[in-house]
Amino acid sequence: MPLLIDTLKQAFLAEKKYFKGLFLETNWNLDIKYPVIHISFGGGVIESREVLDKSIQALIRKNAINYGLSITEEVLQH
Repeated sequence: MPLLIDTLKQAFLAEKKYFKGLFLETNWNLDIKYPVIHISFGGGVIESREVLDKSIQALIRKNAINYGLSITEEVLQH
């Protein structure tokens, strides 16, 4: 994962250990943790729209599970 994206992810997740002595330690509210949805299309080749749709649906399911959320198949179809 590129450094900037990973830094933003860790800031939103309020991972204080990564920001000791750095600008964000005093200029970002690390007491508030925000949910972060990580979606990456960097792995593999998408050969069709159908494969892309299934990949996106799998990523949404994975993120929902990570946050203890339930989603319906109807939501995934939109």
